[in-house]
Amino acid sequence: MLINHRTSTVPGRSPEAVDLYWWQGQYGDFVMTSVFDLRGLTCREPGVFLLVRRDEKGNRTPLYVGWAGSISDDLCDDLGDPYLRAIRDGANEIHVHFIDDPSCRALITDIAAKWAIESRSVFSLV
Repeated sequence: MLINHRTSTVPGRSPEAVDLYWWQGQYGDFVMTSVFDLRGLTCREPGVFLLVRRDEKGNRTPLYVGWAGSISDDLCDDLGDPYLRAIRDGANEIHVHFIDDPSCRALITDIAAKWAIESRSVFSLV
């Protein structure tokens, strides 16, 4: 599936089969995300991401929201404690909104406020 001129795929499934999920921010705006399994994630694209716990009933709870220039690399290298806490709290999915734009700070703040979760840009957007 082509999202913001980038291809998203899930191993073993055709590109058209990528799961999508819409998150709502505090001010009512929705943002579309591509859903990936947190294990074995390889996504070197920039974007807003949510670390999400999905339970056996399919309910999704966001645990952390942030932005990274290379999501899979920066999560492991730069995020540290918040990433490990989210995994410890049951994070098993990562939802990605592909964007390479400093204005995404407002998007991160909006989603974090709606869901009362921790947020941070993984590294400076400057």
